[in-house]
Amino acid sequence: MIAPGRRFEINDKDDILARAIIQENTGGKDPELSLAHDFLDELDMRLEQVKVYHPVMEMFRKRKLEEFFQLVPELCFLILSYLIYEGKLKQKGITFQNLTAFLTKALQAIMTSDIEAEVARELTAEILDGLQNGGRNFFLNTYNFKTGGLKKDM
Repeated sequence: MIAPGRRFEINDKDDILARAIIQENTGGKDPELSLAHDFLDELDMRLEQVKVYHPVMEMFRKRKLEEFFQLVPELCFLILSYLIYEGKLKQKGITFQNLTAFLTKALQAIMTSDIEAEVARELTAEILDGLQNGGRNFFLNTYNFKTGGLKKDM
């Protein structure tokens, strides 16, 4: 018997093996209900992983259209890489001036255009403020299926 829209028989060896693996991994339970239970078990962990990207997504949402400032969301990855490489791996302190000098040099290499010193300082401040959220915590309101209500995460 051939299932509609499928090019192979329902009883082919791969299909039988896949069903057996699913059945074994779900302990003989309904695979769809097993997915729903796994969803509940893993949701908090997955949301914690997503929360890491919240600052960057906020920068994308608030993107400015001015030259250089439109690049803030993308440049935050450059700044973060610099902070990790220079700060953590080389175990040295990094000043705002260090970041501004690096960003100026990097933009000249990436875009082959010069950036004024004041614009570089403002751009660096904009990136840092976006990553630090002005010193405030990032909040992520999520629905908690176990309690049946919204949970304000801190």
